[in-house]
Amino acid sequence: MRILHTADLHLRSAGDERWRALQALIELGNRLQVQALLISGDLFDTGVKAVQLRSEIRAEMEKAAFPIYIIPGNHDEQAYPEGTFLGGNVHLIQELCSPVQLGEVCVWGFPFRDLKSQAIVQQLHQAAAVASPDRIHLLMLHGELLDMTGGLAAYGEEGRQSYFPVRLAYFRGLPWHYVLAGHFHSRFDVHEIDQGRYFVYPGSPVSVSKKEMGQRQAHLLEIGRPPQAVPLDTFHYQTLAFQLTPARQHDFLERVEAAIAGAHPQAYLIVKVSGYFDHEKLGLKEAALKEALEQRVAGRGEVCFQAVDVQPFLQEGVAANFDRLLNAVEAPEAVKEQARDLFYRAMIQLNAG
Repeated sequence: MRILHTADLHLRSAGDERWRALQALIELGNRLQVQALLISGDLFDTGVKAVQLRSEIRAEMEKAAFPIYIIPGNHDEQAYPEGTFLGGNVHLIQELCSPVQLGEVCVWGFPFRDLKSQAIVQQLHQAAAVASPDRIHLLMLHGELLDMTGGLAAYGEEGRQSYFPVRLAYFRGLPWHYVLAGHFHSRFDVHEIDQGRYFVYPGSPVSVSKKEMGQRQAHLLEIGRPPQAVPLDTFHYQTLAFQLTPARQHDFLERVEAAIAGAHPQAYLIVKVSGYFDHEKLGLKEAALKEALEQRVAGRGEVCFQAVDVQPFLQEGVAANFDRLLNAVEAPEAVKEQARDLFYRAMIQLNAG
């Protein structure tokens, strides 16, 4: 059995990049012939948006050749009043102890609620007590895994406060083979609960802020196997970082052009340029270089320009001699870049003083 798992689309309007991410997920599920799509919370950005998009979402959902299971998240907790209809193949799971049968699999949903750890553990054990031992059990939930490093900032736009806190230990000894979570936006992330049992965040399938960097993914679950990520051709932010030095500036703009041309077509590019350059050798001063970069990224992103023209601060031959001596030293390239940075900083400070 193959199941597609996602979360955190935060839909706001029909036809935008988030809406196109939902369409891409449904198309992917049809192409992979999955048996279900599971959306672990925050399909909508707010309950109001859910009402406004009700008719459009039905038309999209019914393009799926498989059932779709949804639980509320912290953003759309109030989006699904009793009797809500999102399409004939859409199933809302609003109660933990009301699982849905999907062939040999039992799909459970723990909708987002403002609960503390003790109440969460208590409800998990109550549900586990009624789980059939001869089934494969999946649990959808929307919350923060406290075992993760990086703090709340790792949760992207959600990283302002703690929501629905859980630990891997809460699920050990309980019947769920896979805990399919939402709320963590940054990336696809897997944690082993115990042998052969997993806690999985798919990451947001579309970048909803610049905190969600890189090509987005969904979780393709094949029962009995470890979780696997599948890439999505959806909108995302991508950083292209360049470190300029006078010794490596001759082909700089060509390297930028090649990187832009090779970037994913759905990426919004953030071209970051730092370091130091000699305008006499490059042929462009700071303002002209920034303008040249903006022309190359036009329509595809933005430029973050932090490079400094050091030519006015250099005595003739000093930079060349420094690079010659540095290249003769056996050291990692990262260490040499730090040395170059300190050298140029020192030259600027010396001349500025």
